Amino acid sequence: MIEIGLFLGGSAARWLQTSPDIIVICVDPWLDGWAGDYAAKYGNSEFQDQLNAKEGLFQTFLVNLSACSSRVIPVRDASPEALLKLFLLGVQPDLVFLDATKTIDDLLVCHQLWPSAILTGDDWSWELEGDFLAKDAVIKFASKHGFEVIHKRQSWLIVKEPERDPQTVG
Repeated sequence: MIEIGLFLGGSAARWLQTSPDIIVICVDPWLDGWAGDYAAKYGNSEFQDQLNAKEGLFQTFLVNLSACSSRVIPVRDASPEALLKLFLLGVQPDLVFLDATKTIDDLLVCHQLWPSAILTGDDWSWELEGDFLAKDAVIKFASKHGFEVIHKRQSWLIVKEPERDPQTVG
């Protein structure tokens, strides 16, 4: 699978716990200079210096996933550019989990590169200045392609083929 937007690796750790066979390609630039202040803003000031240190965010991510490091492939690059590079290398994910920028761009690129991959993500009701960025992008994408969306709490899933009633299949 590919996960886009890792931050500290919490959701990747959950994916890795689901199966001993899963490999997670982790796409994130892990840029310096913002994560410690973000963590402090949300009540985790004890990590501010660690995360704000040079390479602090990336090193914290690596430590957080060290128990499963043989099944983690960090790709330190921005999306969607990194996705094209992965495609050109022959990567064919079964699932793409989006937890990065809350725009339609990553969805469009993922669907174009890997039309059979499951598209899912996080932050359904996360808002910025009154806009539900992930929700709006997912709904717009699904509407454009005739897909359905299932969401529960913060998670969402694109349903590419509507479920069929087995009694009506000929």
